[in-house]
Amino acid sequence: MIFEATYPNPIPEEGIRGCVPVAKFWDSLVGPEMEDVDRELAIWLFLYNGSTQDGIDLPPSINFHGRTIFLRYRKI
Repeated sequence: MIFEATYPNPIPEEGIRGCVPVAKFWDSLVGPEMEDVDRELAIWLFLYNGSTQDGIDLPPSINFHGRTIFLRYRKI
């Protein structure tokens, strides 16, 4: 079972380049220099509180107060 969500482009006026801060956030989680507990905290904060990457505010991925979460169910 896979649940997929959509995420808003944090800089929509830049088109697909506006998504670079989101990609950089996920890339920052890769590598042996980051402890698992720090990686888990970074993901939790991104999902529920939002994050900042290169000075760009990234909204929370999951927000139960006024934001619709688009999920698509796909059976594999």
